[in-house]
Amino acid sequence: MKLGLVAELMQDGQVEANLARVFTRLEENKGQGYDLLCFGESFLQGFEGLTWDYQADHAIAISQDGPIIQRLQIQVRHCQTAVSFGYIEKAGEKLYSSNLLLSKDGEIVDNFRRVSVGWKEPIVNADERYAEGDGFHAFEFGGKTLTTAICGDLWHDHFLEAISQVPSDLIGSVKYFSHI
Repeated sequence: MKLGLVAELMQDGQVEANLARVFTRLEENKGQGYDLLCFGESFLQGFEGLTWDYQADHAIAISQDGPIIQRLQIQVRHCQTAVSFGYIEKAGEKLYSSNLLLSKDGEIVDNFRRVSVGWKEPIVNADERYAEGDGFHAFEFGGKTLTTAICGDLWHDHFLEAISQVPSDLIGSVKYFSHI
């Protein structure tokens, strides 16, 4: 399996600009033999893209079945390259720091929700609408069994123990690369 780890600039709060960067990298790598291009943590909204005002953050968050993901699904089908990226996910009233993997056919292969609380500012720690996932899991991609973690998920012994219990060929940690 040929993976591309994309160290791409992102702009905080600029979903369309960041989405355009994903589209550009997919186009540039079309036909280059990559099975998967991987973008970093919170890539679509930017690493510092949240305001910690729930209404504003809910407005910038992205649903799995929303138009942004649908546009990405069309692009990966066109380029025939799978993509993985971090984003702030909206699931009902809850917001998660998540990572989505789309197959080259545009299908959702996996959606992982960060389990550690370090992604959010202390001002919202008591606000249950800013939520964490319920654990680690394995999924199949490209003939391999994979498990995802996001950044701080690997900073705590109890999470390391939990992830070590998941049978996987590869454990990938998503971390932001750079932002502007």
